[in-house]
Amino acid sequence: YELRDFASLKNTVISSSEEGYGTELVDILETIHQQSLLLPEELENAFWEMFLMDAFLGNFDRHNGNWGFLVNKELGTVRIAPIYDCGSCLYPQLSEAGMKQVLSSEKELENRMYVFPNAAIKEGNKKINYFEFLSLTKNRVCIAALKRIIDRIDMGKIGSIIEHTPYISELQKRFYFTVLSLRKYLILEQAMEGRGEKGQNIAKRNLRTELDRIDGERREKWKF
Repeated sequence: YELRDFASLKNTVISSSEEGYGTELVDILETIHQQSLLLPEELENAFWEMFLMDAFLGNFDRHNGNWGFLVNKELGTVRIAPIYDCGSCLYPQLSEAGMKQVLSSEKELENRMYVFPNAAIKEGNKKINYFEFLSLTKNRVCIAALKRIIDRIDMGKIGSIIEHTPYISELQKRFYFTVLSLRKYLILEQAMEGRGEKGQNIAKRNLRTELDRIDGERREKWKF
């Protein structure tokens, strides 16, 4: 198989000053619907699921050069490549001292849920804020994918993986479990629950309540 990134596909569909590497959402979606390598519905579903997992993991560098397709020239087949290049997830530049500071401050935690990191993908030349976008979007494909992703994320299994990951400290384990739990509950689930007869609602959940619940779950099930 030969790996081809989405930027190379976008170059064949849309002409712009930034060529394939421009990350405006409207251009990405236009490319998805105009390309003929894969069914547009299949590709758009995969895009939104990737976007939502990036929201969950806090990825600030998912651009058109680090996702794409696997092409088999001999068989004449094309399929969506497994997700790769996730090095900008989970606050990779944060030291253990920084993690300790974040865990001890509700304001620091709130900032890392609602303020940053933002996506590399843009709307109106502005990087997308995950919480605001998911709370307000009217894109039906995105909303359907949001429900699927929420149902698939199992914090029990994730907690077990974190606990059994070697070479990371107890502080790191606690940090990763806490921020992932918060990002699921405060960003993904909260965005989904805000939808209904009254329309979108971006009122924030109580951070302290969520932290108490997460800490109780952590102490009950794991040693970190």
